Amino acid sequence: MGIELWISIVVIGLVCTFYTALGGLKAVMWTDAFQMIIIWIALLVLIIKSTIDVGGISYVFEKADDGGKLQFNNFNPSPIERHTFWTLFIGGFMLTLSGYIGSQSMVQRFISMKNVKGAQS
Repeated sequence: MGIELWISIVVIGLVCTFYTALGGLKAVMWTDAFQMIIIWIALLVLIIKSTIDVGGISYVFEKADDGGKLQFNNFNPSPIERHTFWTLFIGGFMLTLSGYIGSQSMVQRFISMKNVKGAQS
């Protein structure tokens, strides 16, 4: 944008301090929600644009299948075999769970609210 880095840091810091002082933790939570919506929209646009640029969804799946990347029917219960339904499901669950129970932002939200209903709103 053509502005100095330190000016950008100071301005963003002042704006965040101002709206946090006015709205409290609720303002911070709404900002987090808005930021997550923007991130999801940007990710969706990126996926759609890149899929269109390479030749469409059928081309993407065709190339993935040619490279052996699509294995939807591997239900082997062995924990040693890589990328089975069970290793991906259980591993993905544990990875997602760790983000909810161990990240600083989630812990901050949990301990700053009076009850579960307050944390959900």
